[in-house]
Amino acid sequence: FEDGKDISESNTIIWNAIDWSAKTVIDIGCGTGETAAGIVNLGASSAMGVDFSLNALRIASDKHDIPNLTFKHASFPDDFLTISSDLVDVIVSCGTLEHMNDPQDALNKMIKMIKEDGQIILTCPYFINLRGFVWMTLATLQDVPMSLSDKHFISPFDIRKWLDGTGYRLTTVQSFDFDAANG
Repeated sequence: FEDGKDISESNTIIWNAIDWSAKTVIDIGCGTGETAAGIVNLGASSAMGVDFSLNALRIASDKHDIPNLTFKHASFPDDFLTISSDLVDVIVSCGTLEHMNDPQDALNKMIKMIKEDGQIILTCPYFINLRGFVWMTLATLQDVPMSLSDKHFISPFDIRKWLDGTGYRLTTVQSFDFDAANG
């Protein structure tokens, strides 16, 4: 918690990742809008938070009354063509790829939504840790799902492979949240 707000460690990393001045941004899987609101407060010209949860979007709209911040109900990647017809400078997506049926397809659709020199900033759980080893073992030996919502183990190697032939590349990998359960 920071100043009475529940701020994820990933928010701080995302907010410090680039200079947000004058950027147009879409936050896919925005939840209650903390990341997108922070991005606008750091100088983005506009941000749109997109989520499939109407309840999360209601909370986001109630909490963040910022003129150049909007929220839209959509399921990504299924509704990606209806999200925005304008290309944006940056797409942010925190902890969403691992839930998608086809994360490579989702990443390719994100690429179609950004300008030629655009950026995509992702966070994904990286399971090369104690929790991941237990989950991967159970999944491999007993066909136990790793969670009720996570569908994939995603590593930087996967992202690099999925970007092959797209003209984009993985430029930075940063680990955070180093406690024993999530590190």
